Amino acid sequence: MDKKQQMEQIVNQFLEQANSIPAELTSKLNGVQEQLQSMSTDEVHMMSDHVFSTTANEHDHQKNPQAMLQSMYGEMERLSRQQNENQQLQEVIQQMRYFFNIEEKDGFFP
Repeated sequence: MDKKQQMEQIVNQFLEQANSIPAELTSKLNGVQEQLQSMSTDEVHMMSDHVFSTTANEHDHQKNPQAMLQSMYGEMERLSRQQNENQQLQEVIQQMRYFFNIEEKDGFFP
């Protein structure tokens, strides 16, 4: 499964499994979903391979679905802890940890 499919799966499963998602987070997830749908697999790979031909201040992370999804991890993980009885939601967060290589530090996932 390529990066685009993995990110689409994470977003779709999170939206399906979460009981109550704040409107702002739902909006952000829908934005990532729309961007992924409008991009080809190659475009997603190019944006997420961390090779840039421009300076750092010229990068537009608002157009990078991987960066946007990763920036939402904390809020998504917090929401999953609040709904700790929802095992499917916990599995989605675990998929995010594997996808973004998020490791446990001092008993917590940053």
